[in-house]
Amino acid sequence: MYQASKFAVWGLAETLRIELAPEGIGVSVIFPSGMRSRHLETSEAAQPAHLRRPIAGDDDFAAMHESNPTMAQFLATPEEAATGVVDAILGDRRYVVTHGEFLEALDTRERELRSAATQAAGGNP
Repeated sequence: MYQASKFAVWGLAETLRIELAPEGIGVSVIFPSGMRSRHLETSEAAQPAHLRRPIAGDDDFAAMHESNPTMAQFLATPEEAATGVVDAILGDRRYVVTHGEFLEALDTRERELRSAATQAAGGNP
């Protein structure tokens, strides 16, 4: 659900950016990466007692690390990640990446999406 929610917010932001542009209103999507914070601990503590369950176990962290092995190298505090975000929003930047290393993943996604679009258009991928 976490990932689905993030992609839903991204899609909504893209639509709002288009719809609100004539009003002079910009919409930016902020992409943070791994954070050094207590958000998992505090999220677990905030659960009602009758619903309380662990938020993330060792298997979850292992899977997260496997899906993005470099994330642990680029952890930031919330304060570090927030540096420059307000200026980027005021500058109407469509996307704001706070920290981390995503270039290889972005290149792979773009290449595969472009190949699928080329194939759909009748070209050779």
